[in-house]
Amino acid sequence: MLVALVDNEPLREKMEVLLYDEMWKPLGMGRESRKALSMEGEEIGFACVEDEEVLGAMVLFLNGTLAEIRFAAVSAQARNKGIGRRLWEEVAAYVERHTGIDTVELHSRNNAIEFWSRLGFQEASPWLDHRLYEPHGIRFKKMKYVLRS
Repeated sequence: MLVALVDNEPLREKMEVLLYDEMWKPLGMGRESRKALSMEGEEIGFACVEDEEVLGAMVLFLNGTLAEIRFAAVSAQARNKGIGRRLWEEVAAYVERHTGIDTVELHSRNNAIEFWSRLGFQEASPWLDHRLYEPHGIRFKKMKYVLRS
């Protein structure tokens, strides 16, 4: 199992399929949801690959002094095998090596807060709602991880 930067179109497409299949398709949301939830800045994809299959992915956005994980998913059949943790470790190492940013942020779905907390993220907001997710009963909390102080 290898965690790699997504630096070519075939790998990018496999990552996008995984993100769609795990994040939006189960909710009946279209592929356009990803664009509606993107943010300004440099987008860097990380994928966990085994036998040319993408098992997990995280997408990091860098914008000035902000580093934010905007999309993260692990395929249903590959969960609880440390893939999310490995992806996070690669994202954190990338931010530390390539930027002067000291904090990584994200908006966690209510069902993923425990996962991010186990990795050391701290809750940084009350419950937040997003119009695309409200019909599905999904709420969010902003979370932060301090890499260096």
